[in-house]
Amino acid sequence: MKETEKSVPETMNEYEVSCLLASEESLDGLKELLEKNDAVILQASAFNSIELAYQIKKRTHAFFGFITISSSPEKIADIRNALSFYEPLIRFLIITPPIQSVLKPKRVAQTTGPQESQTTKSNGSESLSNEALEQKLEEILK
Repeated sequence: MKETEKSVPETMNEYEVSCLLASEESLDGLKELLEKNDAVILQASAFNSIELAYQIKKRTHAFFGFITISSSPEKIADIRNALSFYEPLIRFLIITPPIQSVLKPKRVAQTTGPQESQTTKSNGSESLSNEALEQKLEEILK
């Protein structure tokens, strides 16, 4: 299957329809059904055959893929209703895709050399040797 991309009109929102189809041939009927309900198909992924983890409607295999559409929010209920009555469609889910924003990548801690010894204090005071620490502990415990 080819992937097609179109622009989204301003009055419409973008949605993603993920679905399990009984046969690959029923994809054309699904696209017609979406267009009949005033949805504009922006992108369609390849529908690949998968083995289901459990039987759904007495089937163990299905074709999984997604179609990105743009539609007015008022029409989504009509599309959902039409899809529920489309016989070759085993399961479907309509979601709004996450907003693609430009985020700074997270910083990854880099190790440049050996770690500092843990005998140094973080508050900037002098480092103590083990003998000096033992002496102070003995004074405290007395």
